Amino acid sequence: MKIIRYEEYNSSKGTLYDLEEPEVYKKKHLYGAVNVPYDKLMASFRSILDKNRKYFLYCSKGVRSRRAVSTLTRYGYDVTQVIN
Repeated sequence: MKIIRYEEYNSSKGTLYDLEEPEVYKKKHLYGAVNVPYDKLMASFRSILDKNRKYFLYCSKGVRSRRAVSTLTRYGYDVTQVIN
């Protein structure tokens, strides 16, 4: 599983997704992150993600992003967990 620190992330590398619920995202999120709640992403990843692009996923505690990266990697997506 690929993991990077937020300081290493650059938007030219791919899209950064915040997997928190909208209420949590509104209170605090990393600069440049797009909010896609974990449950929504996992239920609809085939329509949300493109296998030809790179994605960077994070959440406040790292649990959901780790789980999502592990699952999506098995499906052939290029995903990396971002830790802050």
